[in-house]
Amino acid sequence: MTQLKKILMVGILVGFFAISPILSVAASTANDPIDTAPALSFFTQYTESGIITRSIITAYDKKRDSQGDYSVESKIPADIKKALFSPTTQNPFKKAYATFYTSISFKQLQKCHFTGADFNLDNNPKTEEWYISTSATGCIEDQSYIDGGTSHNWIIQRNEASKFKVLMESDRTLRVNPITTQSTYRPLGTYHNIQRFMPKSTLGCGDVYLEWRYNNTKKQYQYVLKNISIGSPCNGDLAFETTSDPSYKKAVAAIEKIVNPWVKNNLPAFR
Repeated sequence: MTQLKKILMVGILVGFFAISPILSVAASTANDPIDTAPALSFFTQYTESGIITRSIITAYDKKRDSQGDYSVESKIPADIKKALFSPTTQNPFKKAYATFYTSISFKQLQKCHFTGADFNLDNNPKTEEWYISTSATGCIEDQSYIDGGTSHNWIIQRNEASKFKVLMESDRTLRVNPITTQSTYRPLGTYHNIQRFMPKSTLGCGDVYLEWRYNNTKKQYQYVLKNISIGSPCNGDLAFETTSDPSYKKAVAAIEKIVNPWVKNNLPAFR
């Protein structure tokens, strides 16, 4: 298990995955709270130049109350990073994030700073799953800075036969939700930002939130919920101050015009 440090927090918890101000850091915990927590959220933040400012895992109980935050302070092992870039590692998200896998971007991506932590995703001691994060901003030339959404994430798995597969690729916060009776794999919640998968877009805002369930027959995750999210105000005539602003509806429509075809054309196998 990755070496984690528990973060002592104060403040009011707003919603399921809110983050409170960090006051101090305690000594490393002896147990593995990340393996036993019913739900988790992973959040890594970077500066505009790609320097990591914090990487935390928040653990939640079955009632979805926070059980503490744990800082991730280690680099990923060399064999895990090698597997992420290996042509033999299956990654069904390469089409969706094609901008990351051009010959130029892929070379730049391999030189980025990576951090991550292993955790239990499928309740199987014979497999190994890793959350991996890096900063697209300050590392890949055409990737712009997004306040609160600087990280690009993967979940990679080593199976019983020591074969690697990317189970998920996303942006911003990555959520691991409480397990259901449908599968031993826990459901996931992910964000996918327009400025990441379509960096030449002039919108300057917008992403899609997807909730996923694991299909035991197809042996991959499938999304079951799709929600449009605006995030920061959009550029130009789509800028708005409140949700009652007429430009708000225009912004949502403009985001849907990009997000819906992206999902339809790049994630059809995930339905």
